[in-house]
Amino acid sequence: MSENTTTKKKSGLDKVLDAIERGANKLPTPFTLFCILFAATAIISLILGLTNVEMVHPSTGDVVTVNNFFTRDGVVWFVTKMVTNFTGYAPLGLVLVMTVGIGMLEQTGMVNVLLKTVMSKVPPVLVPLGCAFIGICGNLFSDSCAVIIPPSPH
Repeated sequence: MSENTTTKKKSGLDKVLDAIERGANKLPTPFTLFCILFAATAIISLILGLTNVEMVHPSTGDVVTVNNFFTRDGVVWFVTKMVTNFTGYAPLGLVLVMTVGIGMLEQTGMVNVLLKTVMSKVPPVLVPLGCAFIGICGNLFSDSCAVIIPPSPH
């Protein structure tokens, strides 16, 4: 049996999006990115701490100095402020819970089945409108909207 395969010529936007996707697929895991960025921040704090960089806080006028992570005071500051840094960031709890829930649903295959079931009933013309609708509704979930926006079918 011979199959009639036609290849569509990709538009410029499709080529750009494909290039972005290939680049994003080469990124390391979020944990590795966090470790790399933390190490970069620690090294920059070391360099700026050794050069005694000081800045004036624009609203209070106080002089702010760099906390070097590689000193005793820096380690103590980091460890004692770690919990308040995470708890002080309000959207983190919601995003963590949503991420765990979505991760569990994705690992069990429920997300794929749900998306295929729902999106198979939507005419192709309305798919962009449906994605926009889901994104707008996702705004109700505050900062965790990025977690629930459906991925591209490509």
